[in-house]
This record gives sequence, C-alpha cells and structure tokens, in this order.
Amino acid sequence: MKEDTKNLLRECNAGCKIAVNSLETALLYSKDPEMRAVLERCRERHETLGEECGRMLHAEGDSGAEPHPMARVMSKLGTRMRLSVQNSNARISSLMADGCAMGIRSVGKYKNRYAAASPESRALADSIISAEEETLRDMVPFF
Repeated sequence: MKEDTKNLLRECNAGCKIAVNSLETALLYSKDPEMRAVLERCRERHETLGEECGRMLHAEGDSGAEPHPMARVMSKLGTRMRLSVQNSNARISSLMADGCAMGIRSVGKYKNRYAAASPESRALADSIISAEEETLRDMVPFF
C-alpha cells in the first residue's frame, strides 16, 4: 500500500508540474486579458494541487520526482512550436484541452495501476482529474 501511495503521488506531482509548465508557456503567448485570467486561474489550481502532492509525499518520507526531462522539454517545445505558427485564443484553448484530456487519462491510468494507494492519495488524484475537467470547461468559450 505504501509503495502504491508513493508511486501515485509521484505521478500526480509530475503531472501537475507539466501542467503548470504548459500553462506558463501558454501565458507567454496569450494577449487576451480574459484568456490570461483563465490560464492564471488554472495555473494556480495546478500549483496548489502539486504542492499538496509534495506535502503528502514528504509525509510518506519521499522527496518526489521531477517529470522526465524529455517529457518536460517535449511539452514546452511542442507548445511553443504550435503557438508560434498560430497564436490565437482558439489555438491556445485547443492545446490546453488536449493537455487536459491527456492529464485525465494519465491520472486515471495511474489511479487504476496503484489501486492499493491510500484513500487520501486517491482523493487527491480525483481532485486533479476534477481540475483537469474544470480547465477543459474553462477553455470552451475560447474555441
């Protein structure tokens, strides 16, 4: 159970970091004040969840892990390349929606894989999935 808890929290923490990274990159390209406000709110939500993952990992005696360097680079590079070609609210919201869908799938997969994780870590995974769903809904007006 303890290893499943640590593994689930590590994956959730890494996912939150990648989400924050993507949102920060999108903020570099967004000029629309409304879009920027939504992106900021989503970034703050993911930072808060990531910090909670970190606290829970620390309580488990684990310092956590950074996202795989290649995943981080590919996320940032992919977002920058796509937005440098077409920088619009529709493009930004589409990229963020794709990221949300990926986050929902990933966290769901790890929640199933680490089924013996603590109820608290599973609840945090559910909160991350809810945050991804909320971010997705927040992007709809900009498509």
